[in-house]
Amino acid sequence: MNSSLIWNIRSVTTQQAFERVVLLHTQKHFNYVALLEPFQHVRHIDMYKLWLNMGTTWHNVNGKIWIFVDAEIQVEIMRDTEKLLSCRFTHLGDGQELVLTVVYASTDRSGRIALWEDLYDMSSHITIPWLVGGDFNVITDDIEKFGGLPIQFAETEDIRQCIDIFQLMDLGFTRKHLIKQGSDHSPLLVNMRADSRPIRKYFRKGVGQVTPYFRPHLERLLGIKLFLVLRRKRRNIKGFGNIDREQGEVEFPSLHHIQVHEQEFEQNPTGLNRERLQRVQRRKLQLQRIQDHTGTWLDTEEEIAQEAIRFFSDQFKEENIPTDFSMLDKIPKMVTEEQNQQLYEMPDEVEVKRAVFGLNGDSAGGPDDFTGRFFQAC
Repeated sequence: MNSSLIWNIRSVTTQQAFERVVLLHTQKHFNYVALLEPFQHVRHIDMYKLWLNMGTTWHNVNGKIWIFVDAEIQVEIMRDTEKLLSCRFTHLGDGQELVLTVVYASTDRSGRIALWEDLYDMSSHITIPWLVGGDFNVITDDIEKFGGLPIQFAETEDIRQCIDIFQLMDLGFTRKHLIKQGSDHSPLLVNMRADSRPIRKYFRKGVGQVTPYFRPHLERLLGIKLFLVLRRKRRNIKGFGNIDREQGEVEFPSLHHIQVHEQEFEQNPTGLNRERLQRVQRRKLQLQRIQDHTGTWLDTEEEIAQEAIRFFSDQFKEENIPTDFSMLDKIPKMVTEEQNQQLYEMPDEVEVKRAVFGLNGDSAGGPDDFTGRFFQAC
C-alpha cells in the first residue's frame, strides 16, 4: 500500500478527467484511488473499475465518494455517511494494515459539525495507521490559500482543534504542480516511504520527527483544497513528548457545536435532533483525563477514580498540625481597644428607645405581623 491517489475530480465524464486518472495509475501503479464528486450514478462504477484494472470498488451512501482498491487488498467498511467513507485495508501479501477515511466536507461551517463528530467517534477506536484525506473545504493556515481575501482565524479554528484533539498530524506536502485538468481541483498523490521528516502540530511548540514507519510523502499541486493527516500509535511517535491535549487547551465538542445542535432542535424538535443534542451535551461533560498532585496525567478510569478518592480524602485529613501563628501579627489592627470595649457594653435605655422609635411604623419586622407602631405604643 505504497502509492495512492485522492482527487476531487468533479465529474468522471468531462474534459478527459478519468482518462487522466488512468494515465496516472499506469505511471504510478496505485494501490487505491479515491475520487470525490464523480457526478455519475453508482451503477456505472464497475465500468470505471475495469478501465482502471482495479480489484474492488466502494462508494459512500450518496455516491459522492468512490474508492477503487487493488485486488491484493482486503477491505472492511468501518463507517459510511454522506460526508465520509472509512475503510480498513489489509494487504494480503505482507499483512500491512491501514485505515483510510476519505472526506467530502460541507462548505458551511455548521454543516461540518457532523463530520467532526464522526471523526471524533472513530479516533478513540483506531490504533493502526489512519490516513484521512479529501476535500475538507477548509484550510489550516493562510499559507495554503492562493489569492482571494485574507483568511480569518475563525475559519481555521475547527479543523485545527480537530487535528489536535483526534491526535492527527498534518504531514505537510512537497510542492509539485499538477495541473487541474478536468477539474477545478488538482489531484493529490500519496507515496508511502520510510523516512523521517518534520510534521506540523497545532497548539504545540516545537517540531517532532516521525519514526520510519509507513511515512507518507505527498506530492501536491498548487491551489489544491485537499488535506491529509495520519494517525499513528503512540509508541511509534518520537519527539513530541506528551501528544495529548494540555490542560486548558481546546475541547470537543466546542460551544459552537452545542449551540448549532440546540438551534436545530428548537427549529425541528424531532427525536433524532434531541438524541444528537443530548449526545454532544454528554460528551462535553465527559472527563477524559486529570493531572495528579505530582503533575502526572492519568487517563484510565481506574487511575482517575483513585486520584479523585485520594484528593477528597486529603481534604478531611490534617497531617501537620500548625503551631506557629506568627503570621497573625502581620494583620493590622483596625479597631482600637476603646472601640472594642464599647462593643462589649450593654445598651442603655436611651439607645434602646432610639432603636425602637427608629422602626418603620407600617412595616413588620418578622412573621408575627407586629409593626413598628405596636412596639412604639408599648
